[in-house]
Amino acid sequence: MKKIVFFLCVFFTPANSQLIKLLPSWTTYSSKGLCDHRGGFSIYSVSKVNNLKQNRQIHLSIGSSLFVHTLAGGVKFNFDSPFTFFSRSYVVTSFAMWALPTQTSESMNLRVVPTISLGAEKDLSDKSSVSIGLLLGGSASRGDTSVDTYFSPSLSYIKRW
Repeated sequence: MKKIVFFLCVFFTPANSQLIKLLPSWTTYSSKGLCDHRGGFSIYSVSKVNNLKQNRQIHLSIGSSLFVHTLAGGVKFNFDSPFTFFSRSYVVTSFAMWALPTQTSESMNLRVVPTISLGAEKDLSDKSSVSIGLLLGGSASRGDTSVDTYFSPSLSYIKRW
């Protein structure tokens, strides 16, 4: 647990001060629901998003659920939706760090997980939308050559601040 607290203090304090300087033009989004496409396996997440050229966005996200806490960064590619009901379709690639509580020690089980999300969004207003999709991820097990894969449907309510 001491390693986690030390990591958080050393990493997030300078990162937070740098983000405040570097991200004034970024937009903040919050997401509530099952497995946000930016935040990963979380019930609630907050993301800083910057629009790039050609329907691309980069994001930095932090999220949490009762059993998984995530820190993620990645790219979202938006497409015209083939379905008339949805406003757009998307593919999100992220590189996330998960903190999983373990039963064998007091520390958290940190796991690096690359993820990909596929789905569609429906705009409800200028500042809110609903997202539905599929979240896929995988990570290598410690001391083993196997890969743990994760997949989940995602359904979330997204609000822009």
